[in-house]
Amino acid sequence: MLGSQGFDPREFDFVEDFPTSNATAWPALVHRPTGYFFVFRQHQHGYWVEFSPGSDKAVESYGTAGWDAAVRPKFLEWLGYLRRELDAPDVWGALRGEASLVASDVGDGDNEPFSEAERDAVRAQLREAKELIRGHYELSDTQFQALEARLDYLAGAVDRLGKLDWREAFVGAMLGLVVQAVVPVEPIRQVLFFVSHGLGHLFGMGPAGLPSP
Repeated sequence: MLGSQGFDPREFDFVEDFPTSNATAWPALVHRPTGYFFVFRQHQHGYWVEFSPGSDKAVESYGTAGWDAAVRPKFLEWLGYLRRELDAPDVWGALRGEASLVASDVGDGDNEPFSEAERDAVRAQLREAKELIRGHYELSDTQFQALEARLDYLAGAVDRLGKLDWREAFVGAMLGLVVQAVVPVEPIRQVLFFVSHGLGHLFGMGPAGLPSP
């Protein structure tokens, strides 16, 4: 289905415990380069889906009756909305230009797994990023919880993603919060700078070139 819609299936991850808008974690298909997602869950009356981007807002959610009659059509709609966002270079291109992690040249052969010490370093850097934002930016509870959920997701992802895939997931998750109008630009730029500066050596990079806000 992804291939028929012009997407590379390798850009998507199936995540069993993706954080949703109601603070629960459900299965999701995540577009790793952007952080956009399609969440789905079966319940006694049918299915529930939540996805971003939506038709005219950042996140949409629906209760549906059946897989073929409702979930599959919503999934195809979501792929259309995702394509729309990817083909809008004015906003997306500018935001991706902020991320030195994306811009650096790291080849496919560098997608090796993290060592135990490296996983610990990544988790520590993400924890420090949360405290940095908590102490320096006045985010609403909803905004901070959304950022915290993405950082916690990335902390867990070091156990299953190679370095190149994790780096792409990190940038996608952070920029996705901005594109989806969940968190303002400046805190996300600070997280990108702080994490890329602290972890650049794990990807064969020097200090990040992203200017500090």
